[in-house]
Amino acid sequence: MRLITLSEIQKRIGNRELFQGIDLTIFKGDKIGLIGPNGAGKSTLLKIIAEVIDYDNGEIETAKGLTVSYLPQTENFNEELTLLNAVLDSMNNMPLDEDEKRTKAIFALNKVGFIKNLETITVSEISGGWKKRLAIACATAQEADLVLLDEPTNHLDLDGILELEQTLKEADFGFIVISHDRRFLNNITAKTMEINAIYPKGFFKQDLPYESFMKKREEYFNNEQSTRDSLKSRLKVEQEWLQRGARARSTKAEARIESIYEMQDQLKDLNKRLAIKRSQERSFEFSSTERKTKRLIELKNITKKFDNKTIIRDFSMTLAPKSCIGLLGKNGAGKSTLQNIIAKKLTPDTGSVKYVDNLRISIFDQARTAVDKNLTPRKLFCQGSDSVIFQDRVVHINVWLKYLQLRHDQGDTPIKNLSGGEQARLNLGLIMLERADVLLLDEPTNDLDIESLQMLEKALKTFPGAIILISHDRKLVESVSTKILGFVGNADLQDFQDVEQWQNHVNNHILATAKKVEKKEKIEKEDYRNRDSRKISFKDKFEYEHMEETIGKLEEELEQLQANPIDPSNFEEFQTYCDKMGEVQATLDSKYTRWSQLEEIINN
Repeated sequence: MRLITLSEIQKRIGNRELFQGIDLTIFKGDKIGLIGPNGAGKSTLLKIIAEVIDYDNGEIETAKGLTVSYLPQTENFNEELTLLNAVLDSMNNMPLDEDEKRTKAIFALNKVGFIKNLETITVSEISGGWKKRLAIACATAQEADLVLLDEPTNHLDLDGILELEQTLKEADFGFIVISHDRRFLNNITAKTMEINAIYPKGFFKQDLPYESFMKKREEYFNNEQSTRDSLKSRLKVEQEWLQRGARARSTKAEARIESIYEMQDQLKDLNKRLAIKRSQERSFEFSSTERKTKRLIELKNITKKFDNKTIIRDFSMTLAPKSCIGLLGKNGAGKSTLQNIIAKKLTPDTGSVKYVDNLRISIFDQARTAVDKNLTPRKLFCQGSDSVIFQDRVVHINVWLKYLQLRHDQGDTPIKNLSGGEQARLNLGLIMLERADVLLLDEPTNDLDIESLQMLEKALKTFPGAIILISHDRKLVESVSTKILGFVGNADLQDFQDVEQWQNHVNNHILATAKKVEKKEKIEKEDYRNRDSRKISFKDKFEYEHMEETIGKLEEELEQLQANPIDPSNFEEFQTYCDKMGEVQATLDSKYTRWSQLEEIINN
C-alpha cells in the first residue's frame, strides 16, 4: 500500500537550490535511511513530508486517512509539563479515550527508559539526552502510519541508541530516519536515499541498507569515472575533427556537431559533480609534536571517589604514541572522570599519574566550552589578522573555513546561529591548529554528518600521538581504537574486543545483580512469614509507630531534590546529585516495604 508519492519535488532556500526534482514513493512498513552532507536538504525534505513547510514545484499524493508523526532535530517541549503529560499532549489528535491514551503513553515512556515518577518529574528537570528519549516516546506513542525521525540518535547514550534500534527493528509502522550513526542505519533500514549535489538530480536511492548502499554507490561512481574518461577520449577525437575545419553542410555533420556540444555539457557536469565528491572525501588532519618516546602518560593504581562512592578503582594504564583507547561506559560510570584526571583537571585520591616533560594535551569536551558562541568564526580563529597558522603554514581564513566545510560568507555569522555540525567542525578546527601529544575527545561525533565523520575517522587513524576517545558511535570506536576499555560495574575497567562484547558483559552483570536482589528479597520475605506472629518486639512496635513520620521526611527530602536539579555540565556536582537522588529513593522504597512487613506482623 502506497502511503506517499513525491514527484519532481523542487525546493530553494534563498538563492540555493536544494532539490532539482526528487522522486520518492513510500510504502506501508518502509524503513528508509536518509543520508547526505549537512545542508543538503535532508531535514527540509522531512519537513515537506510532515507538511511543516511547503515545496516550490512538484506534486505530493498521500493515502486517504494517512497519519504522520514527526520528530524534529531540536525538541520543543513545554518545560513545565510532566513526562506523562508531555506524551499525552502529543497524542491530542488520536481518537482514543483518556484511559487508553494514558496506557499507551506510559508504555511509550517505559520503552525509552522512563519507569518511575512519570507524573511528578517535569521536562525542565531532565537532561538533553533524556529529552531526546522523551521526544522519541512522543513520536512513537502516536501510532502513526509513517514516523519521520530527524537525528534521533544525536546526544543519546549507547543504551538509548540500542533501545531505539530495537524499537525500530520491531516496528510495524513505516519510518524515514536521518542519522549519522552508520551502524544504527545499517541495523534498522531496508532502503537508503542520499541527497547530495554529486548526483545528476541531487539524489540517489536504492532498496538496500546502509552498507550495501555504500557498495552500490561506489559502483555508481566507478561507472561515472569511466563515463568521464570515455567522454574525454571521444571529445578529443571530435574536437580534432572540428579543428580540421568541419562545417555543418549536411544533416549528418550538423547532428555530429550538436552531439559534440552535448558531450561537452555532459563532461562539464560530470567534472563538477566529481569535484564536489572529491572535496567531500578530504580528511581532517590533527597536528602532532612528533615526540619520540615510548610513554606519554602512565597511570598507576589510581582510585577516585565522590562522596564515598568509588568511580574508578585501582586502575593502571600506559598511553603510548600511535595508541587510541576507546572508552565505554554508561552515563555517570566514570568516563569523563578518567579523562579529567588525564587532563589534570582532577586529582586521583590514591595512585599516581606521570607525564612526559612538556606534554601537550588537546581537549574536545562534549559541552564544547572552548568556543565562545557569541564570536564569529573569523574572530574565533583570527586575532586581528585574516589568516591562521596550520602546521607552520599561513592559511587564509576563507581557505581554512572551506577546509572545515563552511562557506566564506559564514565567517561573519555568530557561531550560535550556525548548525550543530558546523559548530562541531569549528571545535575540531581549533584542535587541529594545536600541536598535541594527546587528544582527549568526548563525544566529538555529535551533530557531524557522515562525510565529516569519515574525515574525522581518517584523521584519527593517522594521528601519531595518543588518543582517548569517548563516543557512542560504535563503528568509529571499533574502527580507530587500538584498545577498547569498558566500565563494568563496581568502578572496574576491563579490555573488550568490540562494543557488543562490552554491552553483553554489562547486561549480564545487571541481570546477575537483579537475580541476587530478587533472591535476597525472597529470603527476607520467607523469614518474616516464619516468625512467631503472636510475639512482637518493643523495637518493631516502636519502628512501626514512627514509620509514617520517617517516610514523610524522606518524601520531603526527595521533593526538595527534584525541585532543585543540578546542571549536568557540572559533572562532579551532577554525579553527587544523581547518587543522592538514587540513595533517597532506594531508602524510601525499602521503608515502604518494611512498613508493609511490620503492618502484617502486627495485624497477625
